[in-house]
Amino acid sequence: MRNQRVLIALILFVVIFSAACQTSPTTPTQPAYPAYPGFNPGIYPEAVSGGGLYPGYADGAIITWEHAIAMVLNGEVASVTQDHQLNVILTLKDGRTLTTTEPAIDEIINVIRSCGDPCKDITIATE
Repeated sequence: MRNQRVLIALILFVVIFSAACQTSPTTPTQPAYPAYPGFNPGIYPEAVSGGGLYPGYADGAIITWEHAIAMVLNGEVASVTQDHQLNVILTLKDGRTLTTTEPAIDEIINVIRSCGDPCKDITIATE
């Protein structure tokens, strides 16, 4: 009986040890939020080259959703505020505010989350 218990313990040890030694295949990690699909950097070459996208806009101007995305992804936005009527107010790093309309609630948040490093310091407010 004692030999049988020792044998079972030994087999159990070998099985656990061999399972622990196996390596699992590495899988690439996916970013928490994939790149925002609604942005085409070819539309705004200034964004790719690092140039500013907003010099011509006066404080309080209304801009297109696509241009707002480009400015967010280019790191030109300090904070955003959205309301339930899909209005988004972008506060630029130079203090000016621009307004746009998002296609669906929280889309601006999806853009910011998919952006990565250029957007890490953007403040988000919702009403």
